[in-house]
Amino acid sequence: ILPRVYRYVDDALQGADAGKNPPIVKPFVRVGTWVGGDRDGNPYVTASVTKRAVAIASEHVLRGLEASAERVARSMTVDAQTTPPSPALTALWQRLAVADEEGANDALTKAPSEPHKQAMSLIARRIAATRARNADLAYHDPDGLAAELRIVQASLVDADAGRQAYGSLQTLLWQVETFGFHLAELEVRQHSAVHAKVLAECASGEPLSPQAEEVLEVFRAMAQIQRRYGLRAAGRYIVSFTQSAQDLAAVYRLARYAVGEGG
Repeated sequence: ILPRVYRYVDDALQGADAGKNPPIVKPFVRVGTWVGGDRDGNPYVTASVTKRAVAIASEHVLRGLEASAERVARSMTVDAQTTPPSPALTALWQRLAVADEEGANDALTKAPSEPHKQAMSLIARRIAATRARNADLAYHDPDGLAAELRIVQASLVDADAGRQAYGSLQTLLWQVETFGFHLAELEVRQHSAVHAKVLAECASGEPLSPQAEEVLEVFRAMAQIQRRYGLRAAGRYIVSFTQSAQDLAAVYRLARYAVGEGG
């Protein structure tokens, strides 16, 4: 739905030129969620639950991005004679082919004279590898995927294939820019009184209670989520019943304790 919204906006702004030129408006919608993150008074929302919730969301969006990339690849039937690849696309293909020899051989067999389709086929395989956590092929973050898609797009533009560049390929780019590898930005929530209690325990030097250990583990879970899915995946922390600036500063102090740096 959201790429359709972006398309409607671009159609309204560009008129007959829409779909042949770069879109004017950047993606402006961000999806958020507190599912698996709102632990304010709920003892069942643990750090483990948070990580599982994000993993489920990521599985959904990566499957969707993979399917979209495969559709783009199937529709990209432009021949090298009429739509020659740019040097950047050729270099991208070479990098992808070295990393995924099996996929490259398959792409060459199915589309021997269609370099843009070949590159998109291997990009789709890299998205699948990201979902499967195949370190040899997986993208490190959604920015890496978007960068490769833009190389394909720029190559099409250079070859005067604007409709191909800004059609379904642009839709895929909008999806990547909107949803990343996380689908929805997680909002973590905790009560200020819980933070104050845990900070007092940390400062005491005594063994921590199970509650305190769990609060610190939440910060470690957020860091792990950011490393795996990107910074936007878990970048919002809500302190409920905030009464002073110290309640906000407590978040940073707890984060330092979580990584062993003290308050």
